[in-house]
Amino acid sequence: MIRKLSNGMTVAVEKMPNAKSASFTILLQRGAAYDPEGKAGLTAVMTEMLSRGCAGKNAVELISELDSLGIERSFDCSAEYVSLSASLLPDKLDRALNLFFDIITKPNCDQNEFKQSVELSIQSILAIEDNPAKKLMNELGLRFFPYPLGRPVKGIISEIKKLTVRDIKKAMSEFSPETAILSVAGNIEPD
Repeated sequence: MIRKLSNGMTVAVEKMPNAKSASFTILLQRGAAYDPEGKAGLTAVMTEMLSRGCAGKNAVELISELDSLGIERSFDCSAEYVSLSASLLPDKLDRALNLFFDIITKPNCDQNEFKQSVELSIQSILAIEDNPAKKLMNELGLRFFPYPLGRPVKGIISEIKKLTVRDIKKAMSEFSPETAILSVAGNIEPD
């Protein structure tokens, strides 16, 4: 079943009665290609910050709540989308979705967490030096794909170092239900 909610979000639901779990993915059309010129890596840092507190919960409290629900999760970014994915027991789905929507709509954007996210993003880029295949793909993207799709999704270190919490807040404010997709599958009742 696919439908558009009154807020504009597209929702796709697949009931799988024999499944013992449920999974969902939220796609937000705000990938690395949307990073402003001179701010390559903004989306990567922002995605890293998504798990660092929301709705007044600090990072430890948020992670603890996610863990208490038994949620196996990942937050990733690509050139075109930010994706938040989770797998869990079906009876925890409503609570998990509410928590994920808080993560998206009520991020804390704490300055200390921002600094840690920047550092982790830089370390992630530096790790590519040890991966020749990824390094080559980044170089090919820069040389042969048109701007902005050819930029490395993880960003450029010199540009990441110039980012501010204000940049992150602005990027997060660009999330919109009209350009979001929620897909849910598992032993659930679509409603």
